[in-house]
Amino acid sequence: MVQLYLDIETFSEGEFRVRNTKVISIQYKDSDGNITVLKEWESDEKTILKCFHDHLLKLKNTGFIVVIGHNLLRFDIPILIHRMAVHNIDTYENLLDLHHSHIIAMDSLQCLLPFNDFRVKGLNAVELSRRLKIRAPKHKSTEIAQFYRNGQYDKIEEHILADLDFMEDLWRKLRENGPELQRALG
Repeated sequence: MVQLYLDIETFSEGEFRVRNTKVISIQYKDSDGNITVLKEWESDEKTILKCFHDHLLKLKNTGFIVVIGHNLLRFDIPILIHRMAVHNIDTYENLLDLHHSHIIAMDSLQCLLPFNDFRVKGLNAVELSRRLKIRAPKHKSTEIAQFYRNGQYDKIEEHILADLDFMEDLWRKLRENGPELQRALG
């Protein structure tokens, strides 16, 4: 079994819609603490998606891949599958099969819903880091589009690394302090 903390950053002109959104970065931290950041601005979207897909195919031979993240099930995984299919990296059927047969998705947003009266409001990274006293993302996710438009990739990279730290801290809290979470979020 392999474990990856996974996060993506996306860019859309105007209102977010899956069809007009592109993946601008894929970042993950493995069980050994190695961080990989695939950046669209250094190559292109198809290249980073293909690189990540190839990495998953390699990992699937080791057993299940435990992918850990925040809002993975509603955002990261569906976007990755969609964009990989759009770029013909693999068939939609094969992408779904990879996800369903080889990946266990651990989504902190889903895990925290019962402790927050099943409300999503208040479960964003900035609010959670404040309430749980853990490392916070460097910037708000809403700022990423402006950074991308302005070519401020260093700020996106700061955000990416801080986001991975946030996720790692959040999962540590989930594992170690379940009852404390209920009090903090309740």
